[in-house]
Amino acid sequence: MKIAVLGDVHANLPALEAVLEDVFSREVEMIFNTGDYTGYGPFPDETVRTLRSLEIVSVIGNYDRKVLKADRKLEEWKQKKRKEKWNAFKWALDHLSDESRKYLCSLPREQRFKVKGKDFLISHICPESPSEYLDARTSPETFRNIAEKLHAHVIIMGHSHSAFSYRSGNTWFINPGSVGRPVDGDPRASYAILDIRPDLLEIQLYRVEYDVKSTLKGLEEKGLPDSFAQMFIQGLDLEAVDPQEEERSSTDPHENEDPEIYEKVHPLVTKAREFTAETAPIHAPHCRQVARLSLSIYDQLLPLHGMGREERLVLELGANLHDIGWIEGQKGHNKTSMKMIRSREDLIPDRRMRNLVANLARYHRKADPHIKHAHFSELEPGDRNMVKALSSILRIADGLDWDHLDNVRDLFCETDGTWVRLICRAHNPSEAEKVRAREKGRLFEETFKRKLEIQWHLI
Repeated sequence: MKIAVLGDVHANLPALEAVLEDVFSREVEMIFNTGDYTGYGPFPDETVRTLRSLEIVSVIGNYDRKVLKADRKLEEWKQKKRKEKWNAFKWALDHLSDESRKYLCSLPREQRFKVKGKDFLISHICPESPSEYLDARTSPETFRNIAEKLHAHVIIMGHSHSAFSYRSGNTWFINPGSVGRPVDGDPRASYAILDIRPDLLEIQLYRVEYDVKSTLKGLEEKGLPDSFAQMFIQGLDLEAVDPQEEERSSTDPHENEDPEIYEKVHPLVTKAREFTAETAPIHAPHCRQVARLSLSIYDQLLPLHGMGREERLVLELGANLHDIGWIEGQKGHNKTSMKMIRSREDLIPDRRMRNLVANLARYHRKADPHIKHAHFSELEPGDRNMVKALSSILRIADGLDWDHLDNVRDLFCETDGTWVRLICRAHNPSEAEKVRAREKGRLFEETFKRKLEIQWHLI
């Protein structure tokens, strides 16, 4: 199975088009994207639309996240950043359509799934060590420590714009380099192809010539500075082509970003995962998969539900803990999960959040949330609405992994004023799994007043 891996396009559409032409000539079956659609290049919206039109597995990049919050931070950044960088953020934001902004907002920070029996993790930056800019110079000890924490056979990241592959024990680290903005002095676009076989993983890094003049023409027509043009001509970062008075503080090809963009796994989530692994080890992988699918649905439907970070954390905790009640058997295990969570102050110290998570675990199956249920009626009205909304998402995710085989590799959400469509890319889902996922969507339809459609694309 051949998989193309690309990333860090940075709004350089001619480079992307050249890479995609090369990719499709090699008969690949999947495409992975490490993020950073935007930044410095003249074609941010065209880049997003081009990649969105393909069936790819993608994550959001740090530059994308910064662009999306630029409207709130521009005045503050004007005092801190050099003019060219400030202009780059503002220009990218101003030239993204609402549709492209919503799409970028829907992308997760990381994706986990299996391909040919191998566990894959894709993230723009390193989830366990966000301050690390991994490249070929990174120490073996650093790679080893990260591999032990992330538990994946293949870890794919971008961010450093440095193409490399490195094996640490049973874990491969892969960075495809940058499609649109190389920083190693070679201006050609960079990407990788993985050839996955039962007993072998081959990695090939490619460099592709592209029409740089088209990129330069776009920069000129859109009034972007000459220093941006020099980055694409020379294959270097901004500080290298126009150092001014700045001293680089890291090997990051953009700059140090806000720490909040690189949040590690929340300590409560880590504790919940560990508790599930100890209490219900057989069901722990299922809980992780349900959490992944739940958060993917939550993030992509943000414009629909309008909830925030606290609600997302409640969902992640509830998904990771929803099946711990199996310790006492299948019958009524959702109620057992609720009781166990409510009794564990050490697991979730805050009483309100503990009750929210407990109710969420209670309602991942069987009866809908109802005021006649004592533990639900204790909640404030706003919290009841939260539990109902989150449990409707959790139920769908639970149904999508009904067989506990991680069949769903990734999913995409589409919506308008009357319906929500989940497009699931899955490996060999059973008919029971398809039926259960659909049945468990009833609460979602009632809660959000949208008809739910689930499509299955087999891979």
